[in-house]
Amino acid sequence: VASLASAHTPGDPARYYTVRYDSRRHAQVLLHPNGIGVVCLAPSHPVLLRGLAVARVDFAAGRKGGDSLLDKKATGKRKRDATAVHPAMVLCALHCTNGEVHEVFCGLKGSLIAVNQKLVAEGAGAVSANAGGGSVAAAASSTLPTTGPALVTARPTHAGHIAVVLTKGEQKGLVDRETYERTLRPKLDPTTGAYLAYPGVTVLADLMPAPRTALEGLPALIAGLPALGPRTTPLPAASFHVTVCDVFCQYPLALHDGAWAEMLRAPAFRSVAEAVDKAGFVPTLRFKEVSVRKGGGLALILEAVEEAASSATTAEQVAAEAGVDEAATATATAAATAAGAGGGCPMHGPKG
Repeated sequence: VASLASAHTPGDPARYYTVRYDSRRHAQVLLHPNGIGVVCLAPSHPVLLRGLAVARVDFAAGRKGGDSLLDKKATGKRKRDATAVHPAMVLCALHCTNGEVHEVFCGLKGSLIAVNQKLVAEGAGAVSANAGGGSVAAAASSTLPTTGPALVTARPTHAGHIAVVLTKGEQKGLVDRETYERTLRPKLDPTTGAYLAYPGVTVLADLMPAPRTALEGLPALIAGLPALGPRTTPLPAASFHVTVCDVFCQYPLALHDGAWAEMLRAPAFRSVAEAVDKAGFVPTLRFKEVSVRKGGGLALILEAVEEAASSATTAEQVAAEAGVDEAATATATAAATAAGAGGGCPMHGPKG
C-alpha cells in the first residue's frame, strides 16, 4: 500500500489536509479544517491496485433517468441547492480499457460542491514531470496528463480527484493511514508468494482421511502445469478444508494483536467452540464447478448434498447445547463494533 501511494502521488496531500480512508469502499478523502473534503481513489481501489487504464469516467452511473452529477453544481455561500451525498453513494463509474467497470464511492456525508470536470474533458494534454534534462525517451515516459480520464490514475490525490464535498456532521467509518494499512494486510508475500498469517474466526469441517489422501498430489499437479504452475501458489494438502461458517478476521476489523486477543477471550467463543466440536458435523459434498476469480484465483467449488433443513437443525442443536443466547453473542458483536467493525468479513486466510 505504501509503495502504491508513493508511486501514484506527486507530492504529499498530508501537508495541507487530514488524510483518511474508507477502507471498505476503497475511498481516500482529504479533509480540510474549513469543512471541505476531497474524494479520491484509495491505493486499494482495483483500478490503482491492478494498474488498470481508465478509458472513460461516467458520472451518470447509478443515477435515475440519465441524470449526471456533472450537471450538479452548488452555488451560493450556504450551498443550499447542493446534492446531498453519503458514504455509500456512487459518484461515478470508471470504464477501463480492458472492459472492466469499477464504481467509485463517496466515502463522505455532506453536500456535493462539484465533481471533477477535467476527468471527462476531451483532447487530453500532458505536462512533463521530468525535473531536469534527460533524454527525450525519459521525458516522454514521465509526462503527466492535464485533462482526461488518465488523470484518475496518474494524479489520484491531485488533478485526478473525483469530487469536492462540503462535509456535514461526524464522518463515521473513516480510519487513519496506519489502521488502513493494517486492514489491507496481504495474505501472500509479494516477493516469495508464501502464505502469511491471517488470523480469523471460522468454523471448519476437516476433510476425511481418504479424500485427503486422494488430494495430496493436487498441489504438485497444479504446480507442474505449464499454464497454471508459474502463475499460482497452490495451498498445501494439509490445509484443505471446508468452510462451514465464516465469522470475521482480525485485519478487516482493524484490530491490533492485543485487542484481537482480548476479543477472543469473550466467553461466547469458548462455548460455541466446545459445542461445535462436540457436534462433530461433517458435510457431505459433491463437485459443482471450477471458478476463476478476479486476479487469477482458482477455486474448486463444492456444494452440500444434505438438505438445508438438516444443516439448520444441526445449527440449532449447537446453539442450544452451548447455551448461547442473544445476550451472549452480543458480547462479540459489541467488541467488534467498538473496534470499528462493519459486519462479518467474507474473507479468511489458509488454515492448517
